[in-house]
Amino acid sequence: MTPSNRERHDMYTTLKLVLFGAALFLLFRGLRLGSLPKTVAGALTGVAGFAFFGLMDIYGEYLWFHSLGYPDRFFTVLFSQVSITLAGGILGWLWLHLATLPIRPQRRLFVWPPRALGALAGMAWGIGQWDTMLLFLNRVSTKTVEPILGMDTGFYFFSLPFYRAIHTLCLTLSWIGLLAILAAYLFIIDKDTIRFRFSPGESESFESELRLKGKAVRRMAGILLLVLAAGKFLARYELLHSELGAVAGAGWTDVHVRLPAYAILVLLTVAAALLLLVDPLGRRLQSRVGSLMKGTGDSTVKYVGAVGICTAVLWGAGLKVVPGAFQWLRVEPNEITYEKPYIEHNIRFTRDGFALQEVEVREFPVSVEFDEELVNKNETMLKNIR
Repeated sequence: MTPSNRERHDMYTTLKLVLFGAALFLLFRGLRLGSLPKTVAGALTGVAGFAFFGLMDIYGEYLWFHSLGYPDRFFTVLFSQVSITLAGGILGWLWLHLATLPIRPQRRLFVWPPRALGALAGMAWGIGQWDTMLLFLNRVSTKTVEPILGMDTGFYFFSLPFYRAIHTLCLTLSWIGLLAILAAYLFIIDKDTIRFRFSPGESESFESELRLKGKAVRRMAGILLLVLAAGKFLARYELLHSELGAVAGAGWTDVHVRLPAYAILVLLTVAAALLLLVDPLGRRLQSRVGSLMKGTGDSTVKYVGAVGICTAVLWGAGLKVVPGAFQWLRVEPNEITYEKPYIEHNIRFTRDGFALQEVEVREFPVSVEFDEELVNKNETMLKNIR
């Protein structure tokens, strides 16, 4: 008697649990007893288990594709997943490698963990976005142009998700790089202790290193602002998914208030980034901010924080407060007048999306006579009337 699919699945799961349980037992027992052979055996058992069951899953996927008659598709998907994951890991490591170059190699805690984290973030991005990249590489035109920004609607299906995925990766790596530089700038690791560099009584023997790392902090913060500006530029296109107005899609406030606000905020964010990236200007403004914000703390951190807070305030005002006020005070009291053309856009594209324009319209003659003969002909239908 052959086992059922359910029994095969249970056997497969049990084998997994037994193998990984044995690996964990050997690993922890080896660490507890200080036995190198047992520790190595546990680690190798775990790695071998992951490799074996990973290959089994891949082989099962191949059998499924082959049974459907698409074995070539399987290899396309597998190659895309592996190559894009590796490319993401390499990009993440390279980004953090360049970001942490100003940190002295002796301070490995602030160098290697961020680079490893960048590589892991890039690989995780590749695992999750390989299909987005394939859609982008095989994009096509829909021959339909939306009326707000004049873009082919294929851009929103294939290109915009890819650009947003790239932006998300760059934003994640920029934050990791900035936090790594800030940690190296603000803290000193001496043997087994971690001290705040600017605490009272701390030595100023690293003055040249401080200037170098202060410049690196400004530069990394400036790069982060440039990435954020790119995100605001992409957000202009995402207004077509807005739900602020009467219907889904861009409304009056989105087109006449939020769209210009995004353009202005992109320019202001780029200008804020230049205040951090252009070194002579950055040092001059940093000294002024430091003199205005007297007290404890470093002038570089104060300057970067001031630029970030001002940028965030501008974003909040331009994208939340002002559009909300226009929508509440101007649009909603006279909504049908302001939103009429955008409601028409919504109806037209809904009809196009469901191919309702291809529905055949017929006219049927209507009789106003209601007699016994009509009742007898439609007896079944009339019995269902409640």
